[in-house]
Amino acid sequence: MRITELFTAQSIALDEAQQDRSQIIDRLVELQATHGNIRDKEAYKKGLYEREDEGSTYVDNGITVPHAKCDCVTRPSLAALRLKTPVQYNAEDDGKTDLLFAIAAPKNGSLHVDMLARMMQMLMNEDFVEKLRTAKTPEDFLAAIDAQEEAQFGDESFTDQEIEQAGYRVLAVTACVNGIAHTYMAAEALNKAGAKMGVTIKVETNGSDGAKNILTKDEIANCDGIIVAAEKKIETARFDGKPVELKANGWFVDKAIKRCALPGFTSGRHTIEVDIDFKRRGNIEWCYLLGDFGVKLLGDRGILTAPVRELGIGDWAAQGLPFYAGSVTYLYDVEACDNGITLHTPLYRGAAIEVTLDGVRQGLIAYAPYAMHMDAAKGAHRIGIKVYGNRINAFGPVHNANREWPYYGPDSWHSEGVEWSYSYRLWQMGLLSEPDVTV
Repeated sequence: MRITELFTAQSIALDEAQQDRSQIIDRLVELQATHGNIRDKEAYKKGLYEREDEGSTYVDNGITVPHAKCDCVTRPSLAALRLKTPVQYNAEDDGKTDLLFAIAAPKNGSLHVDMLARMMQMLMNEDFVEKLRTAKTPEDFLAAIDAQEEAQFGDESFTDQEIEQAGYRVLAVTACVNGIAHTYMAAEALNKAGAKMGVTIKVETNGSDGAKNILTKDEIANCDGIIVAAEKKIETARFDGKPVELKANGWFVDKAIKRCALPGFTSGRHTIEVDIDFKRRGNIEWCYLLGDFGVKLLGDRGILTAPVRELGIGDWAAQGLPFYAGSVTYLYDVEACDNGITLHTPLYRGAAIEVTLDGVRQGLIAYAPYAMHMDAAKGAHRIGIKVYGNRINAFGPVHNANREWPYYGPDSWHSEGVEWSYSYRLWQMGLLSEPDVTV
């Protein structure tokens, strides 16, 4: 194995402005963590400090090589940091530091010694060090290391120890509706991007010929994140607990509210973490969980339940649909006489009621006296009463405890004081009393 294989472009940072040892070590730990091989960053950081306490790792010529071997490191790795302005790394150092290489190695064995020996032999070449100091990008920096190691050592491994190979840092799933071209084009693009960035990636394809290159449980458990590039439903419950990058596959209510398919959930407690770009000129918006399920409210908490398939007369917000902003149809079977049918809906909450008779639209009920007469032949008929809900429980101030608030605007979204309630304060919705049907 070569030293070059222990770097990636993501583990190299150039021309940064750290001003003391503490800031430098913090940055080196973050760069090392990009490898995905450090289970406990604080433990690794502690190991770096303990090594410095034994004696400074400053070498010469502005170069310092902090190193530590810890149980928290699963496989060896290297990180590099070039400072814009040299700093006094340790008080006793003979010179200031502007070029640092951090070594992380597992506790068992002497890999860190082998890594350090190879690095020291290479860094004795002043022309090589100058190339590192003038490299314009992390990729150029890494290419300089690769070229020097090739020229100096060829294919000779820097160690005789067997090194556990890294797993995949990123996993991906691609799938399109037809399962032909786009599935494999996306997989190829992801593989190329991973190779360019120095990130190991495995892509599962869900084409018309079935799933190929299937991700294993161990791979999922050990990866850093998952990309789902799919236009059709795939099995995603296996990714529970892993970061998932999702792409918009539609919109909710209007096109400004993008919709993304989440991984499938098993029963039990789950946490969904959403990263939102929050800036001075922006606001944190609500996120909506959409799907075929009911919701049981317990104060300020909501619990997902089985889908609601039947409703009784009364507030549907209290029957498992607290935030539902759609419509509900109530069906009534009646026997008509010769005088037709008169429908009266004395008490409902919603935008309007649409009435059908035997599936044929009869019109809307929206104003007092909330009644409608329908011509109907003698015999059996079915009346459909479709209540259109409004969006107040989905988009309104659902924590405002003041039922008399006169309008809905910025001031109605209080977050403190007597008009704020941590428990949900919802409005009734649906047919709140039985309709009157006269035949």
